[in-house]
Amino acid sequence: MSRLGWAAMLSAALVIAGSAARAEEAGRGAVELSRLNADKLIGKPWLHLKRGLVCLPNGKEDWKAKDSEGFSHSAMLLAAFRDELSKAGFRSGADTSDLFAAHTENVEIQVGGLVNDLQVDLCTSHNTIMPYQTGHASMDIEWQIYSTTKGRIIGRVPTHAVMDVPPSSDGEQKLLRGVFAASARALANSPEFIEAVKASHGGSATAPQTSRSPLQISLPPATGPLSFDQAQKGVVSIFTADAFGSGVLISPEGYILTNHHVAGDVGRVRVRWPNGVDTVGEVVRADKRRDVALIKTSPPAGAPALAIRHTDPRLGETVFALGTPLEREFAGTLTRGVVSTVRRIENGLPFIQSDVAVDHGNSGGPLLDEQGHVLGLTDWGYSPDGVSHNLNFFIPIDEALRALALSPAG
Repeated sequence: MSRLGWAAMLSAALVIAGSAARAEEAGRGAVELSRLNADKLIGKPWLHLKRGLVCLPNGKEDWKAKDSEGFSHSAMLLAAFRDELSKAGFRSGADTSDLFAAHTENVEIQVGGLVNDLQVDLCTSHNTIMPYQTGHASMDIEWQIYSTTKGRIIGRVPTHAVMDVPPSSDGEQKLLRGVFAASARALANSPEFIEAVKASHGGSATAPQTSRSPLQISLPPATGPLSFDQAQKGVVSIFTADAFGSGVLISPEGYILTNHHVAGDVGRVRVRWPNGVDTVGEVVRADKRRDVALIKTSPPAGAPALAIRHTDPRLGETVFALGTPLEREFAGTLTRGVVSTVRRIENGLPFIQSDVAVDHGNSGGPLLDEQGHVLGLTDWGYSPDGVSHNLNFFIPIDEALRALALSPAG
């Protein structure tokens, strides 16, 4: 773990919706900080240590891969982003402990931060009681603004921020939080950011309405079991801009089901298969309210379409989740749990509740029964204190088909 203790900072999802005044100016959809990336810093000196009353040089540290991992999951920095957006006229619009906050209907803008440079001068001195720290920090970030309705990056805003701290027992933490907060403040107040958000919600660039005419597709019958080794070959990772999720092949014709918050309404996505092959997929149908989307692609040879089970799940029934949690390297992860209940939440929509373990990146992947048949799609998790309590929710598969007006051919 680095000196700043990144690994101890718990991950949190931040969804920020505009206040009434800012909504009129920049649009009504919410803004989500979805990703932070500092990989460009790896191997470069960033922390310059000094000591004593005159702050003489006392060594330096290079940025490490584990620093980047901790940075991208830092609740401290995510909270700083939320605070600064609030001060600029935005307010918190959803449960920030929700593991899958992107399922919120109002989220239309996702923001990613690419750190191009970070420099921290930290001086440790002593008084008669305890050591204290002072310092200076600077940070350069390229903010990428992604529209979920348009399915593409609609703006890039570079910011440069500096931060100084007076004598303090935790100067290093205050420097990092302060310089990141200053960067977020510069973004929130930039005309480029406001114009990009505004452009995402109005004008002729609005995405066309999704068709609701019936669509017949070939669906494999649920007549026999499918081993999890085989089922894994039909579960994919889906990439859009700098985000990713999961999906499941349900038809040999190349139709994949996933979440709307993974794929968007229209446009193209990159589909990665378990054998490492990438194909281009096109979002052909989507339903934002039910958070489902249908992608058409050309599956590689040997990729099985998973059968759909139309009977209701039973309380206590063993179920399995397949998907790509947290990192793309974890594609094909299988976890097991039970059906906790089926309940109606979020405007009366039905969800399968289960304690099967899922995380960021599982969204859109299948919930399977013991026969390898699809019961539902991973959608979101609830953790009010930032810690998973195994309260995870899945869209019933028949609900997904109905929302997209899909029916079996023949």
